[in-house]
Amino acid sequence: MLGGTWHGFSPRLTPSSAALLWKATLAAAGLAGFLLIAGAAFASVPRRAARWVAAIAAVKLGAFLAWAAASDAFDPVIFDSALTLAAILSLQLVAFARRRAASAPWIFAGIAFSTVAAAIEAIRPALPAPLGPDAVYHLIQTAGLFLFYRGGLLFSNAVRGFGAVQPSTSG
Repeated sequence: MLGGTWHGFSPRLTPSSAALLWKATLAAAGLAGFLLIAGAAFASVPRRAARWVAAIAAVKLGAFLAWAAASDAFDPVIFDSALTLAAILSLQLVAFARRRAASAPWIFAGIAFSTVAAAIEAIRPALPAPLGPDAVYHLIQTAGLFLFYRGGLLFSNAVRGFGAVQPSTSG
């Protein structure tokens, strides 16, 4: 939402307001990466390992925020997103290998869609109007987000001890 607001309104904002909105957009992207890794960790691996993964993700967030604070480029988001997807892929590979986690195929598909979307954004092919590379990226990424959502819904079905607390079956 912050990114869309920046894209839509930054030309009409004061330079300092636009810069602040951009920094907030970058910070939100980094925070999202941290939360995605932490959530995937607690749904994919035993709690002790998940705590370590979340701690490493917190360090990654700190490094990202330092880099983003020093630069106005989008490069930190690209790098952080790639690391986030790699971490989630690794976590879900473990979950699938250990217990055939139902979330894994959905998450794998979301990662595939996100990778295709990123490739289109990077290659920037000539596309017929009104679809440019940015629009196609967002359309494909929307499908990827739906796949992540579907996989995330299955996180709550994790085996006891691997993350999500299971509801009690008694009374």
